Amino acid sequence: MSGEWVKGDVISMYQDSVKFDSDKLGLLTIDWSDIVTIHASGEFGIFTESGGKIIGQLDRIGDKVVIATAQQQQIFDAYDIVSIAPREERAFSQWSAKVSLGYSVRQGNNDESEFNASADVQRRTANTRATIDYLGYISVKDDSQTANNHRLKGVYDRFVSRKFFWRTFQGELFIDKFQNIERRTTAGSGFGYRLIEDDSTEWDVSTTLGYQVTRFESVEVGQDGDERTPALTASSVYDTELTHWLDWKTSMQMMIVNEASGRYTHHLVSTISAEITKYIDLDVSVVWDRTDNPRADEDGVIPEKDDYRMVVGIGIDY
Repeated sequence: MSGEWVKGDVISMYQDSVKFDSDKLGLLTIDWSDIVTIHASGEFGIFTESGGKIIGQLDRIGDKVVIATAQQQQIFDAYDIVSIAPREERAFSQWSAKVSLGYSVRQGNNDESEFNASADVQRRTANTRATIDYLGYISVKDDSQTANNHRLKGVYDRFVSRKFFWRTFQGELFIDKFQNIERRTTAGSGFGYRLIEDDSTEWDVSTTLGYQVTRFESVEVGQDGDERTPALTASSVYDTELTHWLDWKTSMQMMIVNEASGRYTHHLVSTISAEITKYIDLDVSVVWDRTDNPRADEDGVIPEKDDYRMVVGIGIDY
């Protein structure tokens, strides 16, 4: 579209890409560097490298961006603009979500079925990001459960520059009776850094310090069924577009706790998503959970340290 004028609404700008709703061409994604002129209507939240977050009207002319507020007019280099998010009437565009569901049945000498579900909901403004993730699966073999695992995680990040962000809150609820965990809750805060951000790839790393409370399904006689510990967490999320129809996302969370709570745990999810239609994907994930020092149950049985699983599902992407 070089040299062309396109009429419509500016939806947002992240990762140096502008989402634009054209009156004639529909939803477009245009590189920020390819845009020469923007005359945008309405107010936006604009996060700049040098001036922080500014709320105002936006115009771009060449390599300069003019932001007009009620008090003043400010001019920035186009490169200085980190992100743009709409205000009020187009605020729904700040949300994105993906839900993936899978079900498998095996019959014969053994009857076995498995259901898995995952969800990822995210809200982004000019300088904040809120994310809620869920992953769970239930397996039944010959009328007996063989797996029942659920993990719900929420984070809230506030960017203070293009690369650096405060993780003001990170919380997680984990349930897995086959790992002898009735429920485990962890909450903390910390900071993070964006290692890579370009047209196709995001890679964030973060660390938090918090507190964890675990209630076990059962314990040996004389043992406490509840355990509390400080928790140091390190996380990595790598998300890249391999081709226009194939994405790869890998997240890794490592946690150091006290001996009675497991000493060291990690949770790894690596997912390949193949686009079937604009809104439907085929998702294939590998999940690896590890607890270095699992707690024995009331019969003295110690759960396996490692759980591996391959999950296949159909994802609906918004």
